[in-house]
Amino acid sequence: MQAILAALVEEQTKLLGKGLSFRIPLVVGGDVIPRQLYRVQQRVELIVGTPSRLIDLLSKHEIELDDVFMIVLDVVDYMLQRSFCD
Repeated sequence: MQAILAALVEEQTKLLGKGLSFRIPLVVGGDVIPRQLYRVQQRVELIVGTPSRLIDLLSKHEIELDDVFMIVLDVVDYMLQRSFCD
């Protein structure tokens, strides 16, 4: 479920940014890490993803986020675990 919401955010961000020259990598569980790592390393300005996958990429791989302008995190899974949405 968490990856679905992040994917929807990514899709809408791409629609809103249509015509602008920036990349928006989606980093979520369920997709292979090498592909996501490659996307993040391509000088991106905005990242959409889940906290656990972003932490995984940051802790296990050499990633620099110096040029990243914004990170959008999907925290619905954490909210559900803590009964935020009951």
